[in-house]
Amino acid sequence: LSRGPSIWRSPVENAEGIVDFAPVNDVIKGNVEVTIRPVVPDDAALIAGLFNSLSPESIYNRFLSPMRRASPELLDRATKFDCDVEFALIACIPGADGCHAIGVGRFKCCGPDRAEAAIVVPDAWQRKGLATLILRYLAKAAVQRGIYWFDSTIDPNNKKLLKFAEAVGFKGTTKYCDGLLSMETDVLKLFLKPQEC
Repeated sequence: LSRGPSIWRSPVENAEGIVDFAPVNDVIKGNVEVTIRPVVPDDAALIAGLFNSLSPESIYNRFLSPMRRASPELLDRATKFDCDVEFALIACIPGADGCHAIGVGRFKCCGPDRAEAAIVVPDAWQRKGLATLILRYLAKAAVQRGIYWFDSTIDPNNKKLLKFAEAVGFKGTTKYCDGLLSMETDVLKLFLKPQEC
C-alpha cells in the first residue's frame, strides 16, 4: 500500500506542499449554514448522535448490514484513524444544546492512487445538497493527496444512492460481486474541475 502524506497535521502547507483541510462554512438548501471540517478523536459523541438519527434503511445502506447502535469500536474506528491512509469530514450545524452532526464523508486508501469512499446523511437532511457538498470537499482533498479513483460498494436496491451517483457524475467500471455493486470512479470526472484541485 502506498501511503500519501499525513492529511491533518497542521493548518498550513506541510513539507510535501499540501495545504491541510481547514474548516469551511457553506450553505445547503433551506439557507442552512453548515460547517464542514475534518473528523477529530473528540467527535465520538457527535458521530453517535448522527448514527442515532439514521433510519434503519440508511444504516443498512451505509454499513451494508443492520445495526441497532454505534458500538464503542465503531466510534473508535470513525474518529481515531491513521491520517496517513484515511481522511474524514464531518458536517455540523449549531443547535440550542451545542453542535449537531448532520453528515459524514470519508475515504480510505486501498492502493497507490485509489481509496474507498463513503458518505452518510440522515434522512431528514437528504435531498438538500449536503451529500453533494461533502463529496465535493472529499474529492478536492483526494486529488490533492494523489487519489484519483474512488471505489464504492453499493446495494443495487439502494435507488436513492444510484440516482445520486448518476447526478454527480459517477462514471467508471461497475461490476456485481456477492449481490453487491462495486463501482470504480475517476475522481476528476465527477463535478470537480481539474483546475479547482
